[in-house]
Amino acid sequence: MIRLSYALPLCLLTVVAGCAPPPPPRRPPERVVVVEPPPPRMYVVRVTHEPPPRVVEVEPPPREGWVWAHGYWKWEGDHYVAVPGHWERVIEGHHYVHAYWEHRDGQWWLHEGYWARN
Repeated sequence: MIRLSYALPLCLLTVVAGCAPPPPPRRPPERVVVVEPPPPRMYVVRVTHEPPPRVVEVEPPPREGWVWAHGYWKWEGDHYVAVPGHWERVIEGHHYVHAYWEHRDGQWWLHEGYWARN
């Protein structure tokens, strides 16, 4: 008789436990991805004349969360080609450095626009 008194509650507990919903699936921990902008690119351009003055363009009105990257001149082998301006999404903790030309050591160096840490 003692064995039956333990068997019934144990049997009921097993049935009730089988009716319980399964535990929620475990979520993988959130991954934090930090995207670093690439370092600025520099091109050596061996020309005897400087690039034309700044590209003339109508700069659009400001947009929240975006920066207007000014147009610039790019060397295409034997002549300069105007690259139009475009919008760049703001990167928190960074500021945008516009494309510019530098004359150094008798050569022209093009620094394309890039994001630099504040």
